[in-house]
Parts: sequence; structure tokens; C-alpha cells
Amino acid sequence: AYTKENSLTYNIPAIKVFDRSTDEIYPGDYVKFMFDWFISYSSISKVARRLNDLSIPIPRVIQEHIKIYQLKREKNHSTPKVMVITKPGFWSRTTVRDILLNPFYTGVYIWNKSNIQLDQRIDRNNWIYADNAHEKIIDEKTYIMVTSLYDEIKKKPMANQ
Repeated sequence: AYTKENSLTYNIPAIKVFDRSTDEIYPGDYVKFMFDWFISYSSISKVARRLNDLSIPIPRVIQEHIKIYQLKREKNHSTPKVMVITKPGFWSRTTVRDILLNPFYTGVYIWNKSNIQLDQRIDRNNWIYADNAHEKIIDEKTYIMVTSLYDEIKKKPMANQ
């Protein structure tokens, strides 16, 4: 996920949702908001609802648009400074949860999580972690706060989530 600060480094434009009066969107910035919102709301559902209310594109839609943008750039077609997305998709609780619990946003990259040939997951004890593998979007303190809060909420009945 890129932020406004590193978008030039990766040569990826901002995103604008068609027919919305929102500012340009940088996905990394919304990742930061998601962590803050979860800490404030203590609810994955409320974070997903807020993202949907703001028409923030889901990761899959952003990735599809970035691929198209990069293909156009490779073929020397003119590329706009802003990618316009007409259908942002729908944020689910699962998508929000997966982002909030992913250490990737703290600069960690994990290898050896699965064996593709055998189509099976590898035991967590055998995963390979690379700290500071890329730019951090979320600091470790915030990540630990979110994962701890999630663990507490997970123990409660579903109606409270």
C-alpha cells in the first residue's frame, strides 16, 4: 500500500472515486485510518461501514487499476496523474480484519507460509520473517494495540463486534 509520500517513488498515481467529492486517495493513508478507526470504534464492522460510506475502493479493485495503469505506462500510452475508479467494491469484515492483523504494514514481510505444490499451510514456527523489508505504514505500538484489542473483542459474543 502506498502513501502520498511514497507514490512518486513507486510511480503510482492517486486514486479518485468517480462521481464523489472526495479528495485523492492513497491506499496507505487509508490503512492508517483503518487502524485508528478500529482503536476508536473497537469494531471491525464499523470500520468496514465507514470505508463503504466513504466509497473507498477495496484492495482488489485498486490492484486491478494499478495493473492497467502500469500496462499503459509500459506501452508508452499517456497515463493520468489520477486513476478514476467507478466501482469501488464492498468492504467486508474479513477484508478489514485481514488488513488489521497483517504485520506487513509494520514493514515485516513473511515467507514460507504455504507450500503451493502440496496446497497446504506451513506451521507458523517455520515461517520466515524479514523485519524492515519495506517502508512501514503502521508503527509496532499501534499494531500491537490493534491485535490485542482484536483478541479481546474476539472473546466477546458476536453482537458486540
